[in-house]
Amino acid sequence: LFLPKEITAGAYLGYCKEILWPSFHNVDILDLTCACWQPKDAKVWNQSIAESWWAAYVEMNRTFFVHLVQMVGDDDIVWVHDYHLMLLPRMLSARDLYYNEDWLGEGDTLKKQQTPKQAQIIFFLHIPFPTSQIFRSLTHGSELLNGIVGAHVVGFHAFDHARHFLNACKRLMGLSHQTVPGGLTGIKYHGRTVTVVVRHVSIEPDHVSGRLHEIKTAEDNESFDINTSFYTTALKQHKVVFAGVDTCQRLSGIALKLLAFERFLWEYEHWRHKVALVQVGLVEEKRPADENRTSSEINTLVSRINDAFPGSVYYKEVSSKFLSLIHRLKLWLNADVLVDCSIREGLNLAPFEYIYIRQQNPGLVLASEFSATASLLNGALRLNPFDLVSTAAAFDVAMTLSPKERAARHARDLPYVLSRPSGKWTREILQDMQFGLMQQEIESRTQSQQRRTNKEILHTIGLDRKDTNEVSQVFIIDIDESLSGVSSDRVGLYIKQ
Repeated sequence: LFLPKEITAGAYLGYCKEILWPSFHNVDILDLTCACWQPKDAKVWNQSIAESWWAAYVEMNRTFFVHLVQMVGDDDIVWVHDYHLMLLPRMLSARDLYYNEDWLGEGDTLKKQQTPKQAQIIFFLHIPFPTSQIFRSLTHGSELLNGIVGAHVVGFHAFDHARHFLNACKRLMGLSHQTVPGGLTGIKYHGRTVTVVVRHVSIEPDHVSGRLHEIKTAEDNESFDINTSFYTTALKQHKVVFAGVDTCQRLSGIALKLLAFERFLWEYEHWRHKVALVQVGLVEEKRPADENRTSSEINTLVSRINDAFPGSVYYKEVSSKFLSLIHRLKLWLNADVLVDCSIREGLNLAPFEYIYIRQQNPGLVLASEFSATASLLNGALRLNPFDLVSTAAAFDVAMTLSPKERAARHARDLPYVLSRPSGKWTREILQDMQFGLMQQEIESRTQSQQRRTNKEILHTIGLDRKDTNEVSQVFIIDIDESLSGVSSDRVGLYIKQ
């Protein structure tokens, strides 16, 4: 789909990148508009601009809906990815509500009788889901949640992200979650069960092996040299290399990494001439104000550290368009330690690449406890990027860790890295969907049978007769409206649990 430029600017660069992205990384509206991480000349939050961005976001989702609803057939599967299209699942699952003249533009010729039967919908979020306290600060948070629970399966990369989503559903919509048969978690919504799953994905070993073979058998081309030669001096001096590749944005924690490394050099002076930090900053041009401010801060810190300890930090900013897998792998082969100090992060596959290609010479991963990676890799050393003292101490541990301990930590994580290719991840989620639909069918049959049993009870006590004078007293005691076969989705709004 080719959207108008004004819709792309408002929906993607505006609402997605300026509101959803920081909010889903637990940056609230106050911090987003007033905190010191914004440029000094940044404008205060403008509600009218935010509303225009929201209108563009709705229009972007509507455009996908209008085109999809003409193509999706009976029992087809629609898999919606990430936060850009959170309204789409609800539009597809409740298409009769959204199908009206207001949703059809001048060029849309869709007729109502052309709409297909119910499709099977999956929604998977690839970034963190914020705490309910942060999420409820979004002006249109309830609409976003209604959009997501329109899917049959909602998936996340980490348990914390799923837990925050369930809490938001409880506190904003009154939807309680429960364990459904088979051990999955479900939310009751409009008479059906929305299955909430946590499914992990790793790298593609065959693809990485192919790129690794290219590195070992072919000479580096010119573009390759441009992106890797900036730290050649550290290699020639046989320094221990700490390395990282992170987006040049505040939440990536590069500045905290540099501050911790500076603290390490001051407090552990015997390592000063034996270690170097090689850092690549990826410039994506998706949040230009954040990237420019972060870049300025990083370069200031790099200059300060290198003035005090010459040749200790090698930093280079590269457009994400030009940093290919083969460039990252070359860096991982030269790095003794991979360092991740992200403040808040979804799934980062860089540590998985590092672990995979270091099978012959195991390295060490230092992972921020605020990243999904830390919860998946048992062999990684966990860091709190805000605690500079403990992070500096972790750098010292990395320098003194024996080869045997490194190999042991590497061995804990390698089987996991090898066992989670995207094909398996996809099959698991499709199986979750099929299992959830099967359980829903069983539940529907059970409820239907219960309703028939209720009618038999009423017939036995005579309440189905028009003349009820023969019955003196009847006491009906009900729990959760079991006799009616209908449960209230919103009762949780009024009950504190």
